[in-house]
Amino acid sequence: MQDAQDHKHCVGIVLAGGRSRRMGRDKALLECGGISLLRHQVDCLTQACAQVAVSGDYPGFDCVPDIHPDGGPLAGMHAAAKRFPGNALLFLAIDTPAMTPQALRQLQTQGVPCHYHAQPLPCHLPDAVRLADVIEAIWAAGGKPSVQALHRELASRVLPVADSALFENLNTPAQWQAFRSKGKADKDI
Repeated sequence: MQDAQDHKHCVGIVLAGGRSRRMGRDKALLECGGISLLRHQVDCLTQACAQVAVSGDYPGFDCVPDIHPDGGPLAGMHAAAKRFPGNALLFLAIDTPAMTPQALRQLQTQGVPCHYHAQPLPCHLPDAVRLADVIEAIWAAGGKPSVQALHRELASRVLPVADSALFENLNTPAQWQAFRSKGKADKDI
């Protein structure tokens, strides 16, 4: 039996609104395969979703500004949920360029909130209205809000990780250099 969520339009969201403090420069503008990391992530999501937007402020892209600035990934997720009510949302972090469209589509097939084991992002959240409500409740409760806390509140399904290399996270110049030294940033991923 198909879940009612399967019929919702899924919007892909690249979470690129952070300050890239540890990297020392905007991660979204790093070059990957001759294009910006932002363009690479948008293209990856485009293979899984008919519509893609960017959490952040980047001319030339459909951008979703944070409603609550400096709120981390939850602020970007909240703004996307408010902008696209009635839709399913598929979130991808800017700093995981080895992620594949196939792994993203696997999340979409679940029909429920889900993410991969030990990796809060990427994630598929099929009810934008509920997503916004849960994030607002997390913020109202105080404490340190996180994507992990969001998944706990949503009782997200956890999928096994088939290839941990997909989740290589690039937060620092050293991580970026190691990624480049493997030749991954200079060819199509």
